[in-house]
Amino acid sequence: KTVMSSLLVFLLITTQAALATDASPTTLTMPDPPTLTAKAALVMEIDSEQELFGKNIHERLPMASITKVMTTLIALEAGDLDVPVTANASAFVGLTDDGSTLGIVAGETLPFRDLLYCIMVASANEACNIVAEHVSGSVDAFVARMNERAAELGCKDTNFMNTHGLHDDNHYSSAYDLYLITREAMKHPEFMEIANTTSKAIPPTNKFDTERTFFTTNHLISKRKLSGYIYHLAQGIKTGHHSKAGYCLVSSASNQDMKLITVVLGAAFEDDTYKSFTETKALMEWSFQAFGYRQILGTAEPIASVPVSLGENADEVIVVPKAKVMALIPKSLDLSEITRTINIYNSGIAVAPIEKGQQLGDITLTYKDNNLGTVPLEADFKVERSEAEHAKTQFFSILKQPWVRYIGIGALVFLVGYIILSGLRNANRQKSRVRGNYRGRNKRRPK
Repeated sequence: KTVMSSLLVFLLITTQAALATDASPTTLTMPDPPTLTAKAALVMEIDSEQELFGKNIHERLPMASITKVMTTLIALEAGDLDVPVTANASAFVGLTDDGSTLGIVAGETLPFRDLLYCIMVASANEACNIVAEHVSGSVDAFVARMNERAAELGCKDTNFMNTHGLHDDNHYSSAYDLYLITREAMKHPEFMEIANTTSKAIPPTNKFDTERTFFTTNHLISKRKLSGYIYHLAQGIKTGHHSKAGYCLVSSASNQDMKLITVVLGAAFEDDTYKSFTETKALMEWSFQAFGYRQILGTAEPIASVPVSLGENADEVIVVPKAKVMALIPKSLDLSEITRTINIYNSGIAVAPIEKGQQLGDITLTYKDNNLGTVPLEADFKVERSEAEHAKTQFFSILKQPWVRYIGIGALVFLVGYIILSGLRNANRQKSRVRGNYRGRNKRRPK
């Protein structure tokens, strides 16, 4: 046993040393994030839900037409996208003449699906109210549902006053809340299909004899209107702007395993440049350059040598991870900076018999308070049970049972009582024997 255990420990140490050599610090350096004019910004990786960049992410700010992401989400959750919808005159109340529009008129009938393209691609304000009245019966009822849905998604810094985003002092959101809303909307395949559309043609309707074609306001995915902003990895989603909100953009991008949602609020227009696009692009490029999914734990890596009780062929067993762990971390990160917390069950001792692959504990990996994953630790080989050791353990285990103690105490009491009673009985017999002999001699007469 001792030779086997020493060999296992030696193998464990040498293997860990080799792994430590392989994980030597990289020469990569973490690139600095871009400098922004935006009042607030956020980059989140969707699958890991990790924040890669944040600036004032919980600050309440006007978000202009980014509002329409929530409007579209509620519409998609309402149901049938192919039903025809007729615009009521009430849908145009409160809209400003300088707001974005597609020129839909009262009494015009369009497919519900086309109205969503009008909202997300052309950013038509009237289409938002038309959809709202169709879904909820009134704009006010629809806005109430928007706020209710925001609360359901965990938004704490959001309040909607309208469906389109025209300015109202009480109409605001935060970069983080808009991420939550966008992430939920992206779960609908139709949403991304609409949000990533660069041009759309609306067929003739009962009010227009000709086809109407419109183009996206998102210059990150199309250079039809403005060139110099397109980013080949970007996908959608929605622009927003008015004088109080500045230039806003919610977008997404995918590169290999990474999927991003970016939010930029209150960006400037400087040097003939719309900073909402350039800063979003800079954030995406920086994120893909600085971060990546890396394997931080492999299934062949020995993690610990666990003492074994009752082992026949070994008194220690090596545990290895049941599954590999991939984590989104800085590309320049030295893997030795990741904290490993090892938890071995049964107070750190394994009891034979142990099957290969038997779970004996787990390991948790963390980096700067971020949990990167927890996986089970399993035995790397089989350990037979020593029947002699097992029998001895069982014997002593039985002796420790309360009922055994009670029986022992009872037997001791019985034995002591028996001894005492036997002593008293013998004493009484001796007295009777002596007393009888004395009287007998006194009564004896001479012949």
